[in-house]
Amino acid sequence: MEKTQKEPFNLARKLFHLFGLVIPLVYFFNLLDYLFPAIFKDNTRSWGFFLLLGLVAILLLVEYLRFRYPFWQNLFLKVASPLLKDKELGKMHGSIPYILGMCLVVGFMPREVAMITGLYLAFGDPTAAYFGGKYGTMRFYNGKSLQGLVAGIVGGFISSVIFMAWATVYTNSASHLALWNYDGPIWTSWGILFIGSVVAMALEFISHEGFLDDNLLIPIGAGATITVLLALFKGEPLFSYFYPLHLLFQ
Repeated sequence: MEKTQKEPFNLARKLFHLFGLVIPLVYFFNLLDYLFPAIFKDNTRSWGFFLLLGLVAILLLVEYLRFRYPFWQNLFLKVASPLLKDKELGKMHGSIPYILGMCLVVGFMPREVAMITGLYLAFGDPTAAYFGGKYGTMRFYNGKSLQGLVAGIVGGFISSVIFMAWATVYTNSASHLALWNYDGPIWTSWGILFIGSVVAMALEFISHEGFLDDNLLIPIGAGATITVLLALFKGEPLFSYFYPLHLLFQ
């Protein structure tokens, strides 16, 4: 969502968010299990968590080098400047909290939750930025607009519904948030997706730079909200939805 009234819409950055969907897609479909069956056997979650954690460490090292040595800073800016906000040229960029957020969601939350929070980031956030920047007239203290906030909620909700509708029909992986069954629509699933989108955009609204970046707050906050609601609506123990806590109680 727009940070100030004058900040331009960065199309390259928003398209990069779409590329970020690779992470939850690999996790949702256990793709590492299929690509490397001799190595990964039902361990896409574990390997994904540690690979992402290692990537966070590498990115932090890159940040240290570029802020300490001009050569690395110049090299970094030549490669990444189209994807950066102006304020990120001299501060930590949003890829680090994004990867960290995905790392924690992949490591500790259900597969569909990781996918949905990825959609909130990939579609809800850019939708809010576009409509807020173009049509935003009712602005808050931080420069963000009511129009952008509402558009982000709608964009995140619609994208999550489309994905879960597809998952309900074509996969057996939608058990937690299937949108319908033989008895008709499962309205609690629809409600959870909407509440998750509202929480995601509320967190985007209060987000700040650094480790309070929306790229970290949205997956963790919205993901935890969806997971808790799943447990409450289904009347099941909360630990059964958070990994690896469920293994401790088997």
